This record gives sequence, C-alpha cells and structure tokens, in this order.
Amino acid sequence: MAHPDLTEEDMCNYTINPEVITYLERFRKKYRIRQEDVKVLDWGCGRGQSVIVLRELGYNVLGADIDIGNLKNAQSLYVKRGLNWEELLHPLSADAKSSFPDNHFDFIFSQEVIEHVEDLDSTAAELARITAQGGMHLHLYPAHLEIIEDHLNMPLIHWLPKNQFRKAAIALAMLLNFHPDWPGTSGMSFRDRLNCYFEYSVKHTFFRARNQVERIFSLCGFDVLFVTIGNPKLREHPALRWLSNRRWTRPLLNWALLTFKRVELLGIKR
Repeated sequence: MAHPDLTEEDMCNYTINPEVITYLERFRKKYRIRQEDVKVLDWGCGRGQSVIVLRELGYNVLGADIDIGNLKNAQSLYVKRGLNWEELLHPLSADAKSSFPDNHFDFIFSQEVIEHVEDLDSTAAELARITAQGGMHLHLYPAHLEIIEDHLNMPLIHWLPKNQFRKAAIALAMLLNFHPDWPGTSGMSFRDRLNCYFEYSVKHTFFRARNQVERIFSLCGFDVLFVTIGNPKLREHPALRWLSNRRWTRPLLNWALLTFKRVELLGIKR
C-alpha cells in the first residue's frame, strides 16, 4: 500500500530495529572503521526514515526502493531537513536492479522486505554484486508460518495456496473482524475490500521457509547464519530466557522462533 508524504510526526513515531545498529556496530568495530567510512544501504527503505535516523547517528547510509512513489513521498521532509533526497534515496528497477557499482557496500540491511520479493534469486544476486567481500547483511522478516500474517492482520491465511481457498479464508477473517488498518479501504464494500486484500496477498507477499532463503543466499556467495535466538528481547521474558539458556531446549526454541515468529538472517559475503 502507498504511504502519504513523510512528516515530522512520522519520524517521531519511527524506531529503527535496534538489531540493525547492534550488528552495524559489530561490523564497524571488527574492522575498526569509523562510522562515516562504513558504506551502508537500506534495501527496501520505503520513505527513507532509517536513512534519516542513521545519518543523524553519523553513518554513511543510502536507501533504495522499488517504489518510486514512496521515495518521492520523502522529498518534502528531506528538503526541510537540508538533505538531498535524490542523492540519498535511489530507485530500483522493476526487476530490482540498482545503479550502484560492484562491491560497493560494507553493510546492507532490510526490514520487512524479503517476504515481498517475488524473484529472490535475482534479488540476492544483485545484493551480492553490490556488496564488498567480507561485507555483512542483516535481513529481518516474518517467519513463513507466523500465526498472524502481519500485513493483513489475519490468522493463517498465508499457509494456504494462492487460490479460492485463501480468498475464502480472508473473507472469513473479515467476518471475524480481522483486517488491516489501511487508509482508503474504510469506505469500500465488503466485496471490494476482499478483492483488495486477496490481490495484495497474492501479488505482494511471498513467504518462504528459511532453508529455501538460506540456499538462495548461499548460492549467491554468502555464508548465512540465523540469529533470531540471540535477540536481546528474548531475555526480557523469563520463560524464553530460561529456555534459551538450556542446551536441550535452545534448539527447539530457535526452531519455533524461526518457523512461527521471526527470522533474522545474517550473511557475510565470501
């Protein structure tokens, strides 16, 4: 769904995932690189909120997105803040190709993007092309069997094939008052909203098992590690902290998180 123009209020409500900064700092300190010398890219940056935040923290960061409309929606606020949006935010082609030079970026991250990529093989190849040897990737995205599908806020619909069974499940979820809070849909009829949600689910979401994602990135030259189990938020929950600290329960917890909750993929380009 398209977003309106980026505003100061949006920035006040925006919080970058702390794991991005955690791993960015780990990379920087490992190679003893100054913040301003680490070439960072937000792949799928949307309206570029993360670019603003990370530049304010001193990082040399750019953004890229396939939706030129989202990038243009950042223009007003970028200009207001004295930022050149055309230099900082770069459009991707329809097949997710970029104009960046080979081996350019040290650190590339994405937030809630991988599940929207239809041709992940081609995208991973492009990401490998623009990543320097030894460069790090961090991709954060929902697990393929998460219980509540985040984008439509409906349970289990993405478990079903993209056919009339899924459409019927979406209709049932709507009747049970499960639906996304999307601007522009409140005045639609039930049928029109159903068609809108179903079309979005079919054309814009592509959930994959983590072993499939791992295989694709590995073939493109990355060593892949799933690091969800190391997220500090786990330690805020006593039961999860206990499970993650036990040798015999840690693998099971890790599998459950990566299957039903969230994936944090860390990649190093060989």
